[in-house]
Amino acid sequence: IPSSAIDSTFYFGGTNTGTGMAKTTLNAIDPNLIQNIAIQMYPGIRCADGGPCALGDAGPGGGPIIYVATTPFTEPVSGKKYRYIEAAPAYWSSGVIDPRTNICTQPPGAISGALPEGIGYSKSNTDTILADSLCTGTSPNSIPSGLQKSAGLSRTLGSDWNIPTYLELIEMCKVARFGAAVAPTKTNCQDSGGSTPTNWLSVAYASSSKQAGAGYASQVGFSTGVANNSGPVQSSNFALRPVRYLE
Repeated sequence: IPSSAIDSTFYFGGTNTGTGMAKTTLNAIDPNLIQNIAIQMYPGIRCADGGPCALGDAGPGGGPIIYVATTPFTEPVSGKKYRYIEAAPAYWSSGVIDPRTNICTQPPGAISGALPEGIGYSKSNTDTILADSLCTGTSPNSIPSGLQKSAGLSRTLGSDWNIPTYLELIEMCKVARFGAAVAPTKTNCQDSGGSTPTNWLSVAYASSSKQAGAGYASQVGFSTGVANNSGPVQSSNFALRPVRYLE
């Protein structure tokens, strides 16, 4: 750094990094006399502000990051690639940790075809559920209510919030039951060592996925971590925690 008698702005690669970095005496610094150098790093951009995220970090919406992809995944509706999945924060709706509602009215059964279980399909699944008149629902005065359906309730947070897929819900459950530090070491949410989650309900949570068969749904029980993609019906009283994808 050139000697300077006054504070002046110093540049790294043409970027202004502040003032007062170039002030020295007019005498040149003898490098042989330097014993210690202190470097102060400027803080990086937080996940909540659009920076890099780690599992468990608070995302821009205030909820936890529940999935970090090694390789970005593609969302089929938009074709965009994403790396992170953020869950909504607790108490995101009507002052309760998570509202409880159903997916569709039954009988009769609503959606009969399969809806994908994999990472990245929450928006396309939620769009399909919303398009079914038995799943659209209305906005009641209080929650829970059988008239309030999960797809419409998820979208009250915005168009980028959706019902998680079955595999996304399992990732969410792992963070809830094991914590962000241990969750990556677990294959399933029902693995040993989990505990009753805090700021989550100890009940079955709804996913947007389903196997073929009219009226059925896929869910994950957060009290035990047990997942079920063959038995529950869409009219069951599920807890709901929406997700959205982040780049």
